[in-house]
Amino acid sequence: MSSDKQPERAQRFGRFLLQRRIALGGMAEIWLAIDSTQPRNDWIVVKRILPHYAQSSEFVAFFLNEGSIAVRLHHPNIVATYELGQIDDQYFLTMEYVRGDTLLQVLRRAGKRAHRLPLGFAVDVVRGAAGGLGYAHAACDRQGQPLGIVHRDVSPHNLLLGWNGAVKLTDFGIAKASTQLHHTKTGTIKGKLAYVAPEQIRGGQVDARTDVFALGIVLHETITGRPLFKASSEAETLARVMNCVVPSLHEVRPDCPPELDRIALRALAHDREDRYQSAEEMVEDLSHVRAFLGDPEDVVRRQLAELFADEIAHQDPSPTGSWRGEVVAGPPPPPRRGLAGWLGRVAVAATVIAAIVAAEQRSPRPQAIAGVTAPSEEVTSAPPPLQLTRQPAAPPSGRARPDPRPHASSARHAGAGGQVDPAPAGSGRVRLIVQPWAEVLVDGRSAGVTPLSPLALPAGAHTLVLRNPELGREVKRHVVVPADGEATVRVSLFGRRDQ
Repeated sequence: MSSDKQPERAQRFGRFLLQRRIALGGMAEIWLAIDSTQPRNDWIVVKRILPHYAQSSEFVAFFLNEGSIAVRLHHPNIVATYELGQIDDQYFLTMEYVRGDTLLQVLRRAGKRAHRLPLGFAVDVVRGAAGGLGYAHAACDRQGQPLGIVHRDVSPHNLLLGWNGAVKLTDFGIAKASTQLHHTKTGTIKGKLAYVAPEQIRGGQVDARTDVFALGIVLHETITGRPLFKASSEAETLARVMNCVVPSLHEVRPDCPPELDRIALRALAHDREDRYQSAEEMVEDLSHVRAFLGDPEDVVRRQLAELFADEIAHQDPSPTGSWRGEVVAGPPPPPRRGLAGWLGRVAVAATVIAAIVAAEQRSPRPQAIAGVTAPSEEVTSAPPPLQLTRQPAAPPSGRARPDPRPHASSARHAGAGGQVDPAPAGSGRVRLIVQPWAEVLVDGRSAGVTPLSPLALPAGAHTLVLRNPELGREVKRHVVVPADGEATVRVSLFGRRDQ
């Protein structure tokens, strides 16, 4: 996918206003967009499959299968996926828009300026990615059975760093889950060759330790500023991975403590039995080393502010204006940038199934993360059989056509119930985080089936009822919605509740 040399003008796509196309590839296009049904306080990203790929049932089935992984992953260190849907036979995926860039672009910018990144920066970035991976690896279905998720494409290309210091793992497009129906063909290597593990080259089984190996490469390259295994040819790159000769970090960076060198070497062990057996183990060791480094807690934010001062000064403002399907006052055209930079600014997510498929779930706005956020105790579980939200296209001109029918914002059950209408000015929102899923009633009125986008409600007290017929569970919660604010309700229907 490449940045668009001739960006399309704003256009309607169902309930979305696509403000500016910012990337175009052979299979999909990426837009900075606005959702007309949600409070207009920030941009989202809409990635939609190109029409000729939408006609391939095999292609669509493959990515629908992989896209189901995204529904299960809601973690501060994973780019949020909001919705999977289909409008006029065109599949789309919506994701959070993270103002930032990829680690790849950070390394390139630092290299051009001969700028050596602090050790604390490298540790915090890899620790954040390991936190997100540990959460994904541990995800279970409703019966508590491990899903066996493996990212298989961990690299600087897929680590997004927010200007606020957030660390986000993106692009689960080739991720593997033990529950998926479509399996990789024998002899096919999934992932970027310079970041694959030896077992991927041999065609063996992959597991969490495969991702740990890739994290080791990222850690080594971020500290040294040099490629570890990448060579001038694919054959030589694969040979280097198989030989697994890892230069000592201390030899390249004399300021690197021996403990950090040992962490990299253990993650990069040729035999996965000798590696960290989980990403959480790697987080623990990195946290121990981090405590002895002198870099400030917000070192990631500070480094980005130094390296990307111009981009931060001209970052996209929040959208303004009214929904009329026309151009909305918003971001000025940014400076021309390369592919990886565009993908970073767009936050191509966690869950992007290269063809654009995933499921709806609003997650909290990105927060500044100096280090890793500990993996959540609750694991979002597998949804019922995936069904797409289907929406009619907007009329060719005039105001967007209202839909008189109740609109289900859940990607699980299309038509499972109506969505609460946006509240008037002075209202607030309620964000629901429910395990495994629930039918939602707000003050006796159906709001659909989770995952749901944050519900806009009048400020004040409201009663929520969450039902899961499969588990025979019903929970009633009372929530006070703050004016111009947001309340979060966390509920587990597995026999316990979290708030």
